[in-house]
Amino acid sequence: MSAQHAFEDSMTKLKGEERELQKSLAKLKKTLADKQAELLESQKSLKETVAVKEAAEAYLLKIKPGCDFITENYDKREKHRAAESKALAKAAKLLKGTPAYKAAESQSELESLGSCRDT
Repeated sequence: MSAQHAFEDSMTKLKGEERELQKSLAKLKKTLADKQAELLESQKSLKETVAVKEAAEAYLLKIKPGCDFITENYDKREKHRAAESKALAKAAKLLKGTPAYKAAESQSELESLGSCRDT
């Protein structure tokens, strides 16, 4: 009888291990399914991110010539801007010295006096 008893004890122990392994297998299958779903979501997100990145890079390539023009001609533009400002200041000074400007200025001053002008 001891062989029969040993066999039954062994079978009980093995059945318990099998139940534990079945539980473990179920948990692992659920974890695998969750991770596969996460992977699909991550791949979708990556695809969208790559598309956004490529669109941004294409836009930067599109505007690069304009940016390069600005940076390459910055010093020339600064010189031209200074010359233009100087020319405008000179033109304003010359215009203010003309008789027509002086007459218009004195007329404007008289008009600003309003009814006090005749006193």
